[in-house]
Order: sequence, then C-alpha cells, then structure tokens
Amino acid sequence: MEQNPRVQLNPDLQEYMLSLLQKNVPLTLLCLECSVYAEKKWPGQTGNKHGHYKLTTHDMSSLYCTISAERGEPR
Repeated sequence: MEQNPRVQLNPDLQEYMLSLLQKNVPLTLLCLECSVYAEKKWPGQTGNKHGHYKLTTHDMSSLYCTISAERGEPR
C-alpha cells in the first residue's frame, strides 16, 4: 500500500452534513456550517482514530453521491 488508509468523516458530522445537503444548503454555506458545528462539538481538534472533523474534497463528493442515491438520481 502506497498511502495510509483514509480515516472516515466522523459519523455525527456526516449526519449533520447530510441533513444540510437534504435541505439544498449551498456548498460554501454547508462548509461553513460544518466547520462551526465541528468547532463547537470538538474545539481545537481535527479528529481521532475513528473519524476526522474537517471536510475534504472526498467527503463532499461521497456525500453528494449518497444524497443522489437517496433521491434515486442516476450516478
């Protein structure tokens, strides 16, 4: 393996982000809201061995795919 395995987004933050996506919150506002949520819940931390608290590009595309699948939209 050439790189370390990816640590997944924290499940609490993922649920919060999905709820915002379901409400069609614009991407810039979504990122801001998730950052505020994470800082309030886990001040000064970026994550632990079970999940990270800062959104990555991979997280965004993965969660958009989840929302699309829930809506029955083609990939």
